[in-house]
Amino acid sequence: MSLPLEKDKGRYISMFYGFQFTGSVIGAVIPTVENYSVKTAGTVNDGTYIGLFILMFSGSIVALLVANPATIIRKDGSRVMILRESTFVEEVKNVALTLQTEPLIVLFFPFAFTGLWYIPYQSNDFNAYFFDLRTRGFASIWYNF
Repeated sequence: MSLPLEKDKGRYISMFYGFQFTGSVIGAVIPTVENYSVKTAGTVNDGTYIGLFILMFSGSIVALLVANPATIIRKDGSRVMILRESTFVEEVKNVALTLQTEPLIVLFFPFAFTGLWYIPYQSNDFNAYFFDLRTRGFASIWYNF
């Protein structure tokens, strides 16, 4: 599924994000349903952790069923091109080259930092202070919409 023809890549990317957001919604529904009767601020119960563990474990089992890309032959008869992985030293050299040729890329780092800071802050500190457990679970369901 993840090795489409060039003409099908857009459809497969949209399917990937659809599955990813559906997984986030399912992961938010579990604590909401498990803690629906809790009307005070607090922590989730053990059933929530067990449900999320089972969900993650089943994803790990499904990942073991993924086919080896070297054995895949597409409908048009072509094979999947397997790219060579770069080493750590090559990656460092490429970062240094990028910083030399495009020095303005450094301006992107504060944006990336604030974007990644916002998600846990809103999900944890802000929501925990203002909302009870049931409302936090309900809000996390709608986060990806």
